[in-house]
Amino acid sequence: MTSVGPGGASTAYVSTGTTVGGGSYYSAGESMAGPDGAMSSRTQSSAGGVRGASGYQGGLLGLGRLLG
Repeated sequence: MTSVGPGGASTAYVSTGTTVGGGSYYSAGESMAGPDGAMSSRTQSSAGGVRGASGYQGGLLGLGRLLG
């Protein structure tokens, strides 16, 4: 969701799902900017999952290890 007006701009998102390894994730964030300043926040959580043949946990956890 994104909005823009004379007082500033804002955007927000929520994402949830399951991973190939059987885990689950949740991610939410928002950003706002206006004449009085700006702010941004993000919340993330992941749980479960089984280790695949590569030894990395599925989905976001494995991706973080590969890119990190």
